[in-house]
Amino acid sequence: MLEIWAPYLHELGWEWVPSKEHYPQAMRLRKDELPEGWIIAHCLQHAVAICDGVMYDTRDHSRGGSLVVYGYFRPSTAVAVPASVAPIVGP
Repeated sequence: MLEIWAPYLHELGWEWVPSKEHYPQAMRLRKDELPEGWIIAHCLQHAVAICDGVMYDTRDHSRGGSLVVYGYFRPSTAVAVPASVAPIVGP
């Protein structure tokens, strides 16, 4: 999946951050393990939009905070992200 949407996100100015750069074990889909701000987390066969630990998705894919995050995209300084959006799924 990543090979399909990664080139598009790069073209829009988002940068890839492998989770192993920050967590030698495994980063999980949990608020306390994710960076602040807007990110798009790459999990098992799924991508999740997240802002300040709040998931914006059709349902809660976190598996109770145990789902591994392989890495995430974050906007570069040139990318404009919305200041406020209502979450579909809360923390």
